[in-house]
Amino acid sequence: MVDIERSAHTIKEKNCVKSPAKGEDKFFIERADMSLKTAILLRDISKDSGLKSELGQKSSFESYLWVINSAYYSMFYAATAILAHSGRKIKSEEG
Repeated sequence: MVDIERSAHTIKEKNCVKSPAKGEDKFFIERADMSLKTAILLRDISKDSGLKSELGQKSSFESYLWVINSAYYSMFYAATAILAHSGRKIKSEEG
């Protein structure tokens, strides 16, 4: 189980929170929306044999791994947008 108090203290201690650039919340919401639309399209293609045929894919084609990946990024971008909207951005080690 995650110790939220300890995690929050570590984030503050390492100075991992900074202010986002103007418009960053909108940028990340757009990325979240596009990632979700991608996940839905890939799911639909994976389920629909007629669509697979129309797109020139074999009937065995499926891309559920990429559905999961795109959905994950949609959630990540949405959470990042919420943080940006509230005036926070988590700083990575690289940037």
